[in-house]
Amino acid sequence: MKCENCGKNPASVHYTAYENNQPKEMHVCHECAVDKGIVVVPSQTDKEKEKFSIQDPIISMFGDLAGQENKVGRIQCASCGILYSTFRETGRLGCAQCYQSFQVQLQPLLRRIHGNLTHAGKAPSHEGDHLERRNRLRKMQEELDSAIHRENFERAAEIRDRIRQLREELEAGEGER
Repeated sequence: MKCENCGKNPASVHYTAYENNQPKEMHVCHECAVDKGIVVVPSQTDKEKEKFSIQDPIISMFGDLAGQENKVGRIQCASCGILYSTFRETGRLGCAQCYQSFQVQLQPLLRRIHGNLTHAGKAPSHEGDHLERRNRLRKMQEELDSAIHRENFERAAEIRDRIRQLREELEAGEGER
């Protein structure tokens, strides 16, 4: 396969670039990858400057995300202007909009750190039963969507009936309050 950039050399670097949040596979030679900043070739002075940083263990938690910026490019928050590379260096986001701007990069990190992408904390004791039913309803709705997507309509009908019954229980419980 020839390089998609210069068309001369064989493609040795394969990466996924994101344009308008759509993945696009690229196949380029090593020289074009270095020119585009996809592959970084450290200079001798860079190797001499390497020191241990207290942030290294934190940054290592990014795992496979560490090299992702080169693949994705320089992503910037539209609201505060912070670059994704700045977030990687400092570990701090600039504003609430950063979560949307860096969503693709943050989701695997948040899942790795917290175990999930949604908060599932404690609820006040007087709200516990009602909240539990609402959470069960939400999970059943996700299950229903999944069954429909898989075209398992018999299972979808069962879930639909259970959802209907749970909604009636919820409405009855709200009326008692």
